[in-house]
Amino acid sequence: MAGWLVPLRDLTPEQLRAVELPADAHRVLSGGPGSGKTLVLLHRARRLADTLRIPEGRLLVLVYTNALTAFLRSALAELGIPESAVRTFDDWCAGHYERFVSAEKPWDERRGRPRFDAIRDGVLRDVRRHPDRPPLYDAVLVDEGQDLDAHAFETLAAVSRHLTVALDPRQRIYDGGAREEEILAALGIPSRSVALLDAWRCSPCVSRLASRLLPEGDARQAFLRNALAGPVEREKPLLYLAGGHADEIVRLADVTRARLLRGERVAVLLPGRRLVASLACGLSRLGIPVEVPHRPGTRPGPFPPLDFASDLVKVMPYHSAKGLTFDSVLLPRLASSDVLARGASSLLRLLFVGITRATSWVYLSAVEGDELPLLHRLAASAPEVVVQRHGAHAAPPPAPGGTGDGPGATPGSDAGLTDWL
Repeated sequence: MAGWLVPLRDLTPEQLRAVELPADAHRVLSGGPGSGKTLVLLHRARRLADTLRIPEGRLLVLVYTNALTAFLRSALAELGIPESAVRTFDDWCAGHYERFVSAEKPWDERRGRPRFDAIRDGVLRDVRRHPDRPPLYDAVLVDEGQDLDAHAFETLAAVSRHLTVALDPRQRIYDGGAREEEILAALGIPSRSVALLDAWRCSPCVSRLASRLLPEGDARQAFLRNALAGPVEREKPLLYLAGGHADEIVRLADVTRARLLRGERVAVLLPGRRLVASLACGLSRLGIPVEVPHRPGTRPGPFPPLDFASDLVKVMPYHSAKGLTFDSVLLPRLASSDVLARGASSLLRLLFVGITRATSWVYLSAVEGDELPLLHRLAASAPEVVVQRHGAHAAPPPAPGGTGDGPGATPGSDAGLTDWL
């Protein structure tokens, strides 16, 4: 069984209630990071398939990223759900567009990929033009619903007899994502069905650090009231201020190696997609085998794609990590030159999502002198954070294959690798 898939018998009473909600109306489930939304959604998909006797092809589980698709598919065999039932929303839209609108999809010549915004618009126009078309699905379940817009839910409500949507408004990282009240209106229901509050994944130290990225007031206090009942904490989060980029990557490899020796599942999350290639190459040259997200249909790259049945380190952007969970999460390159262009509110949301991917430990790093001012504010206000500076830690052991030919090493330059990321 996938390590993260808790058996149905071990769900909390609140999670089990969400799984067993009748399908006589659309349903919205909400919960913070680690409250079990994805877990509930998969068990609910199995239950709906059984109780409604849904034939293959008429049950759909939609997610926002390819990484989350791979994560969910790692558990489907245990639940008897076919892999084809789990897709990204844009992948589903592309298929619907080809079937009902046009075999030729709108294309972005500059980026060399479909124009997903135009495809979504085309699918919405199609369902509006055919309100009497019989529903294509008996049940559609949506994870990370806060990152789809209101039009997406209008579309899905038109093609399925039943919708279940799992969301967390605090994890909305796209400005175009729908607010909860917009989702409820699109589904024609007055309120959410269940708020998952009695289970929590993150340790209290991780939760307290994440809480400092939320606005002061009721939202932060509500998050903390639920989060501090999490599992027993092990270590305080660590902020490392490096002497330069070379020092930062060597320290990152040293920390990664130590977590792997503990048998942990480790992810390295980055502020942007273009940083993934250089970090993956850097870690690989220091003897740390890694996996990275691959875009479907692109040529194979020098690193294997994400496989959540393996214990290799996952290197990916923050956006790709939504909905995923790891024992330790490492957040390097928190430098002004890398992330400030994103804007303050977007940065806070991204960091909140990144930190809350961890169950037990978080590591943050940046080059001293170029670090985000936010890091100093976090360290000053968060006694749970340990700060280390370059030169204040023991020298890491020599990396296996340090010449570039060790396990997982990749020879040559990382130039051009972003084509396949």
